[in-house]
Amino acid sequence: REMYVDSTLVKANVSGYGLASSGMTLGEFKEQAIEENSLFKIVETTIDGDGAPREKARTSRDPKAGCR
Repeated sequence: REMYVDSTLVKANVSGYGLASSGMTLGEFKEQAIEENSLFKIVETTIDGDGAPREKARTSRDPKAGCR
């Protein structure tokens, strides 16, 4: 088997500004998270300004990162 690695930097329009702690302990996160394709996912439902429900998914490769 062979492996090739490309370390080209790609400019992206991203920001960590909107990232926030879930406020969960590691145990709570593991209890609520669904493992899907090697990612841990939590779907949160919120109500927007119009009163309509919205689903927001949070994903993490590391379950410890999801509770920080």
